[in-house]
Amino acid sequence: MNVAPGVGGLACADEPTGMAGGRIWCAPSGTTARLEIDGDPESAPDLLWSARCAEIPATRAVVLLADEGFDDVSAGFEHAHRAAEAAADLLTTEVAAVGPIEVLVFRPDAEAEPWPEPAATDTGAEFRFRHRGGATVHLTLTIPTDPGGA
Repeated sequence: MNVAPGVGGLACADEPTGMAGGRIWCAPSGTTARLEIDGDPESAPDLLWSARCAEIPATRAVVLLADEGFDDVSAGFEHAHRAAEAAADLLTTEVAAVGPIEVLVFRPDAEAEPWPEPAATDTGAEFRFRHRGGATVHLTLTIPTDPGGA
């Protein structure tokens, strides 16, 4: 799998193993996240997963899934966990990960709007999109100027 430079200090990998149509945005060590959800964070298992993971100050990847998702919360969490493991594998083999790895997993509503891309900010990058569960997501990543030094 190829990891290409992306926006705001992120690197991008398209269609990682086991995630047809998905995308992983990799962040350097020391990156933190602020996740704002307008809507019910329990409207989709992967959104609930990410809301919990964003509380830990070690965000290393944002995974965007293209599939429909699951009505069953347990199956949804298992799938989000597999996606997070794929991202962690990518980080450890392709990006030389250092430190803790926390992975946020989302299912953007690609039928309602274009596939989300990060926008550069003064301190890193941000994503804004409608989630398949109906919530609106605003994710801000603060990327350290000295990756690995945080």
